[in-house]
Amino acid sequence: MGLWVAIFNGLLTYKLHDMKNLLLSLVIVLLITGCSDNENNVPESGNKGNVEKAIEAISDKQTAKSIIVSGELTNDDWNTLKTINEVLPSIEKIVLSDTKTVKGGIFAYNDGIAWNTNQWLKSFEAPNATIVEDRAFMFCENLISVNLPLVEKIGKESFRVCDNLSSISLPKLKTSDDEAFVACDKLAKIDMPKLTNLADEIFSGCDLLEKVSFPCVTEIDSKVFYSCDNLKEITLGAPMPITTNIISFDGLNTEDITLYICGANWDEVTKRFHWRGIEWFDVVELK
Repeated sequence: MGLWVAIFNGLLTYKLHDMKNLLLSLVIVLLITGCSDNENNVPESGNKGNVEKAIEAISDKQTAKSIIVSGELTNDDWNTLKTINEVLPSIEKIVLSDTKTVKGGIFAYNDGIAWNTNQWLKSFEAPNATIVEDRAFMFCENLISVNLPLVEKIGKESFRVCDNLSSISLPKLKTSDDEAFVACDKLAKIDMPKLTNLADEIFSGCDLLEKVSFPCVTEIDSKVFYSCDNLKEITLGAPMPITTNIISFDGLNTEDITLYICGANWDEVTKRFHWRGIEWFDVVELK
């Protein structure tokens, strides 16, 4: 009898020992799993870009007409902007509060077959941007308002075929690449007091331009006002010599245009109404 009791107690002791080991193993597994979960369960908002956060902050996404995005933008942010009208179907205005560079090929883009025009963007603001990349607003056909007060450089075709852009002010703009405003049919007023160059065909096809003034331009490339049929006055205020070529004013009826120049450029007026071998309606010296 005593032997059976000893065996039973031994088995019981063995089982209890196994139970303790099993429980200890379970505790360790749970602790490890819990730590892993804590590391991976970063709050969802922590992985979201600035554009997604701005979208989430909008309560009525169906009727929202504008969005304000703070912080610099990543490539993922720009890709989200590319199709933002699918999430905000009534969107018309975008404000990028902190971005320094406006990326090209976002609002209208090439899908590998053809360019997709943009019908929804009407107003754009980037108060701290200094660069607008190539084709940033190309084919934004309903864009009517742009606020870029600090931009110093705009890229090639950056506003090409912005059919409804009637005026633009770029007070800090210094350099522009080719064809920046080609075929902006309604562009009638421009303000670019610090621009130093008129790149190839920069205003080609801007039919409504009547008067333009460039106090700092010292370089004029080819066909800068091609087919600007209503242009009547051009003011070139730089006192130093302005570089031109033989087709700088090609496609422009200069005999209907009054040219205002000063300094060394006025000294090149060899006879009345002529400057750089071109006949103008009048050539007037700026005092």
